[in-house]
Amino acid sequence: MATLVSIVLPTYNGARYLEQALQSVLDQTYTEWELIIVDSYSTDDTPHIIARFCDQDSRIRVIQHPKDQGRLPGALNAGFALAQGEYHTWLSDDNYFRPHALETLATYLDTHPEIDLVYSDFTVFYEGNPTPELRRAADPDLLTEKTVVTPSFLYRRAVYERLGGYRVEYFLSEDYDFWLRAYSYFRFQPIHEDLHVYRFHSQGLTATATRSAIDAVIEKTLLDNLEHSPWTRQRQPRSRIYLYLARLAGRQGAASRQRRYWLLAARYAPEIVLRRLGLAGIERFLGKAAKDKASRGYLRVKQFLRRSR
Repeated sequence: MATLVSIVLPTYNGARYLEQALQSVLDQTYTEWELIIVDSYSTDDTPHIIARFCDQDSRIRVIQHPKDQGRLPGALNAGFALAQGEYHTWLSDDNYFRPHALETLATYLDTHPEIDLVYSDFTVFYEGNPTPELRRAADPDLLTEKTVVTPSFLYRRAVYERLGGYRVEYFLSEDYDFWLRAYSYFRFQPIHEDLHVYRFHSQGLTATATRSAIDAVIEKTLLDNLEHSPWTRQRQPRSRIYLYLARLAGRQGAASRQRRYWLLAARYAPEIVLRRLGLAGIERFLGKAAKDKASRGYLRVKQFLRRSR
């Protein structure tokens, strides 16, 4: 018997694209799924669209969840609290699955018991641009530098249960926080097949949030995981997190904080900083003395950077 997949779809006034998202679930070649729609009391045509699909298929159900109770991560937790499947995923109301998405992802987990989370390539459509862009699923080791898990993913129920769900205090970065915590305990695997369509438009959550707000919550997420995630205590992952923090600080124009993060990165893995910055970058961020040391050899710059912290 096929493994049940639980899909949570949170929505609020998502009528513009919701029908396509819901239809993509019904069109799946994999039929062992349940869809839990979490509606935050929409005031547009969303409730009517949902009612029509619920009447069409008994595998779909809907719950109401107040928008002010945890926003997106709160809605996800409300949906997964009712999930009965052994595999979990969630779908935004403005994105949609390729028809074979669930079959491909579920089959991979079925046949690879050592893997706990699988994710795939996906396509991005930008509003006003007719040309789609294929995004490749990156290696999970790069998780300390960016959100490598794509919108096309499936993970075992045990992952959600071990982590206790999505943390509401990390709204705008709830998924990245979830992946960072999960990577301490579970094995991730990318597969290179386009299984999902992500729509970037002016009304989307990412588009309406300010860059500074997103950067601030990502910084908070990274700093928290530095303290509490076992795998980020390793030398190179910790250094890469500080490099990411330095990049965020630079984007915010916080030069002193950026330099502090570069030095912290150098403390744990100076070879990564040397490779990333090069001699010119070391002089710019850490001073001419560091550049002079670097030009005399890697071992010497390694010692100098460690003394500079």
